Amino acid sequence: MDQEKGKILIIGASYAGLALGNILSRNEIPFLIIDNKTPPFTYITGGSKFNLPSLQKILQGLELQLSKNESSPSRETIITTLLQRIKCHIRYGEKVYSIEKCKDGYYIHHVEVTNAYKNSRNWKGERMQRSGPFATVIGADGVLSICRTCGIDDTYLIGDARWVNDRFYDLGFRRIDRGADLAMLDGIEFGNILVDCYEKSSTFQLNGIYKQKYCAYGLFQKSKRRKRVMQSLFVLLVSRILYLILWNDAGNSESNRR
Repeated sequence: MDQEKGKILIIGASYAGLALGNILSRNEIPFLIIDNKTPPFTYITGGSKFNLPSLQKILQGLELQLSKNESSPSRETIITTLLQRIKCHIRYGEKVYSIEKCKDGYYIHHVEVTNAYKNSRNWKGERMQRSGPFATVIGADGVLSICRTCGIDDTYLIGDARWVNDRFYDLGFRRIDRGADLAMLDGIEFGNILVDCYEKSSTFQLNGIYKQKYCAYGLFQKSKRRKRVMQSLFVLLVSRILYLILWNDAGNSESNRR
């Protein structure tokens, strides 16, 4: 358990998590990435073009070269490129169920994903493991992020886990169109913030605008407020519709009597 002490834990080994891992690796900051997927991976290749307008900026920021010389790299090529430097820092096949904040750091409760458990939320208590303490936890595990739903202070979100509350009005189409591109830029930006923070104080507790932007607790509270507002608007809308229906029926009944 002590081998995790002081490490940054990143939940999610996709574009945002891997980009962040590369920044931390370059700056020799200890970290661990865990993901519930298990190799070999399946990559989506059909449908719309893989949109990476910031590819050169991303490669320069991470000091990487593509694993294959392609004019329009595929998803597989991008993931393979991101993995080059940090394969040894990733543990696959682990599903996180909860995050616990203690005096000495953060602990996660997780299970090992096997064929019997991969597509099921059922698990046996004796299979649950507790790992930690970690210096902080960063959720890069998508819109259903466990780090987001736990909403613990001084834990953070990047990629889709962070954006799920933003631009809700476009139904996620911007994320669909540029999801990987934005996720990697997010990972790079947040990684550089962590590096700067660590160099100044040897901690990973953010303050000010960056905490407002990335902190899981603040974003979770924002999500709850937005949910309450949407629920209130829905109730008002339904009430208005019912009122109009009843008013119309009452008017028709009065007309029939006459």
